[in-house]
Amino acid sequence: MSVSAHATPAPAFPDEDARVALLQRLNLLDTPPEETFDRVTRLASIIAGTPMAMVTLVDNERQWFKSSVGIESKHTPRDIGFCPHAMVSDDLFVVPDAENDPRFQHNPLVTDSPHIRFYAGMPLRSSQGHALGTLCVIDTKARQLTSEQEEALRDLAAIVRRELLQREATVMSQSMQRAEGRALEESSAVLHATFHQAAVGMVVLGMDGRLQQLNQRFASMLGYTVEQLQGKHFSEFTDADDVALAAADTARMQSGAISSYSRERRYRRRNGEYVWVNVTVALARTSDTQPLHYISVVEDISERKRSDDALAELRAELEARVEQRTAELKAVNTDLAHVVAERDRTIAARRLIEEALRTSRETLQTITDNLPVLIGDIDVDLRYRFTNATYGEVFHCDASQLPGRRVADVVRPDLMARLAPMLERVLAGERVVNENVVYDEASGRVWSATYIPHYKHDVINGFYVVSYDVTERKRLESSLTEQALQDPLTLLPNRRALLAHVSDAIADSAPLAILFLDLDGFKRVNDLYGHESGDVLLTRVADRLRATVRASDVVSRLAGDEFVLVLHALNTHHLVAADARRVASGLIEALNVPVDIGTHQVRIGASIGIAYYTGRPTRPITAKGLLTCADLAMYEAKASGKNTVRLANEDRVLAHAPRTHDETAG
Repeated sequence: MSVSAHATPAPAFPDEDARVALLQRLNLLDTPPEETFDRVTRLASIIAGTPMAMVTLVDNERQWFKSSVGIESKHTPRDIGFCPHAMVSDDLFVVPDAENDPRFQHNPLVTDSPHIRFYAGMPLRSSQGHALGTLCVIDTKARQLTSEQEEALRDLAAIVRRELLQREATVMSQSMQRAEGRALEESSAVLHATFHQAAVGMVVLGMDGRLQQLNQRFASMLGYTVEQLQGKHFSEFTDADDVALAAADTARMQSGAISSYSRERRYRRRNGEYVWVNVTVALARTSDTQPLHYISVVEDISERKRSDDALAELRAELEARVEQRTAELKAVNTDLAHVVAERDRTIAARRLIEEALRTSRETLQTITDNLPVLIGDIDVDLRYRFTNATYGEVFHCDASQLPGRRVADVVRPDLMARLAPMLERVLAGERVVNENVVYDEASGRVWSATYIPHYKHDVINGFYVVSYDVTERKRLESSLTEQALQDPLTLLPNRRALLAHVSDAIADSAPLAILFLDLDGFKRVNDLYGHESGDVLLTRVADRLRATVRASDVVSRLAGDEFVLVLHALNTHHLVAADARRVASGLIEALNVPVDIGTHQVRIGASIGIAYYTGRPTRPITAKGLLTCADLAMYEAKASGKNTVRLANEDRVLAHAPRTHDETAG
């Protein structure tokens, strides 16, 4: 027969797994005595007048004594313990006479050593309500406690619980720091792979103009190793004229006039030769909008430049030879008799001219047909004079049949309408660049087109078009922009994107509401099932929020378990608050539905704070001011019992308005 054969076990704990898991994370089991706890047990023994007092912690097999007075043993089996009975109670659990209590009269701790007759225990609970153990006093004689002694035991138990809560907060903080560290490492790994495996050059420049990071592709463009370029100032390999232009562009970015720019630059290679590049530069800022560093995407365009030069040289040579032969013909025709006499020579000259023209055309056509760029020569009536094979491939036609045809017959009408203003400018003598041309919507390829005026005898005679595929460059630029404005876990807009969006909406004076949402019970799920399950829960919440609001509304994630919703297209300014409350109530209802995370189903709630903007403020309002007001209202909701909504009144919103409206998103 086992030692617990005649003991009545305590009721089971419904949260047993989570309770034991937390107890183990607190790192208190099987640790040496601590004066913090020993001082309390000594006081408990003196106040209650009992020979024994203990601070017990109960795991799945035993009740272990963290601190004890009057007993040598360090633990007893859980199934015969008095403390598990006390732990299911909400208040002080008292057994005046164990020998006359059916639950304990046959318990080995009563019938044998230490011969317990009297027991009083106060449960010790975690911040989430898990019962971890007790503060208890024990006597070998039956007795009762006075009301003063009972109240003193409750106060001493509160002291022990406060110490346990401090240990719990420390463990939770360390756990969150480790999780944030893992997330940062994963995000850094993705960014590192993108940076170093890109097919274009990528550089991170400090605000002092020195190279902080660069990839192998950029170093190869200049004929250096990555290590040789690290720390160099960009002016050391940039053409002097381009250095001055770059300084002007970066000054505009720092002032906020532009967020990025794209320019053609000349870089000097290690061997002294120059390489043409297209540089796209963006300014990265800190969360408080302070300039951090520059991010540059560098594309080698030397081949395109050489193609442009070859095309110009061939065209100039062709025109010069035609003019030379025309002059010869005029000289021949000055005298009719001379013309007759020299007829055979004239015919021969014409044949030479025709042969030269044919050879030049064939040479020009052969070179341009083998370039991965779209090349065309168009007259002032917008008719083709020349196109290369790529032109035919892009527009799905025979390029040899295009000369003489109108551009409007080849280009689709909507694109022609967008190009018309640019074509007017180039025919007025301006060199025009169009960075976003989609010739074929089915392919989705994006092209950069340059329109170059063509002069003859100082008169516009048409223009050249040189266009190359920039789809991959645009994709990379878009990817970098998304990384800067998107939360990597939920793919929702992040804080930076949110503030920019709200600032734009305020500038349009449209009524809107900010709903600041903080999940109730998220930490409990994280602690019970781990951080991976916590991440799954956050993505489920993001999906549920998107599904609950309208397409015109914006859902974003700030950090941790905080989400912010921006409600647009609200009713009149008088009804903004009412509309926002209605939506917030719907969100709480949607989040109260159980959520499946793997093999578990959990319940959470949400506390929501609302700040609204009617579009008719008496003072300017900022995005950050609205967000701060909604945040404060959320804390009021959480303090009032969680799973509730609180509205920031208009006076509070105006209190966060600046004297001048000078905010920039960040």
